[in-house]
Parts: sequence; structure tokens; C-alpha cells
Amino acid sequence: MPIPTYSVIADNEIDPESPLTTWLMFRLRDNALAVLGIDPADPAPVFTIPPSVQEAAGAGVLFASGSGATATTAEFVISEIADDVEWLELSNDGDNTTGSLVPHSFQRDSTPTMIDGYMFDGYNIHSIDVVYSLGVPTGVRFRVGQTRVIGTSTRATTDTTVTLTNTYQGIGGILSAKCRATASQVFLTLRVAAGGAFTTVCVPFTRRSFKSKAAV
Repeated sequence: MPIPTYSVIADNEIDPESPLTTWLMFRLRDNALAVLGIDPADPAPVFTIPPSVQEAAGAGVLFASGSGATATTAEFVISEIADDVEWLELSNDGDNTTGSLVPHSFQRDSTPTMIDGYMFDGYNIHSIDVVYSLGVPTGVRFRVGQTRVIGTSTRATTDTTVTLTNTYQGIGGILSAKCRATASQVFLTLRVAAGGAFTTVCVPFTRRSFKSKAAV
């Protein structure tokens, strides 16, 4: 037998005074099978996730450096609103061999001092997630951790949600983020307050999306 077709059940069919009809019972049974994609003739149905691939829908590096008042990255798309399942993967492709740059991090130091591969007074961006409500983006959430508080072994981590107002908002230390959305995409720009010291921000990322194998 073919997989049933979903059929809407109206409110007036299930109110307290409505009769329990055969047609209603068929739809109560078949609608669940239609949603799960199960053949009613299958003697031992098992729900399976349709074959999919994790497509790299976009990639880039939120990078800026300098010793002026501020250093600002380019603007990147971090979410396609129409995608059902996606996430922003922060990669470790930065250059940490010279002691001047830690992947997906930012720091300000006129005389960099390395401890266990990290900068004194540096910060790491652990994750970036677009927050949705009923399919509509409402903000971008950042988890930022301080690599090492100077003079202690403390590592503080904070979660901050930036609204989509296209204005810079602080997310930790000397870093701020500006986020905006159109009808189809969410955009992000990062900025660091460089001051008089040399400052770097580097966030390599890949925007991944689940796609049905039948569609690619």
C-alpha cells in the first residue's frame, strides 16, 4: 500500500458533540503514518531519517587586525532563513604557529605572552548560534570564554544574545558584534576595540546545512 496522504481534521469534527465517524478514525490513524512516511501495510514499521548530506553552504573567516581605534571584519551570511536544519561550525584553521594568532579568538596585547598556546588576556569564541522563534530569527547568541584572566587561573565564560538591530553590541571583553536580517538571510560583523595595542580577531567558520540526498 502507498504511504497515506495527510488530511486535515477540522475543529468541528472533534468538539464534544461531534460523532465518532469511521472517516475520522481513518484520518487519526493515517495522518500519523503520513507524517512519519510509513506504509500501513508494513508488518513491522520502523521510522528512519531520510538520507541527507551535510552541505557546506558557505565559509569564510571573520578576520581583522590593527592598532587603531577599532578593527572591523567583513560582513558574512551566517544563516539562510529557509534552511530547515543548519549550524555554524567554528573551525581551527587559523595560524597559531607564530604565537600571534589563536583560531576563533581575539586578543589585545602589545607584547604577546603565550601560555599553553593561548594569549594572556585573550578570549575565545566557543560558539555562534542564530536564535529563531516560530521560524523567524530574533538574535544571534555568542558563547565567549576568557582564555586566562591575568594573574589567575580563572577562565570565565559568558553567553550573550545580540539583537538584529544592525548596531554593535558587546559580547565579551573588547569584542562587539553587529547583526541584521533580511527576509532570507542573517548577517554578522565583528569589531574589536584596538586602542593603542595591536589587536587581532580571527573566526574561521563553515555554515553547514542538512540537505536531502534526493535534492542534491
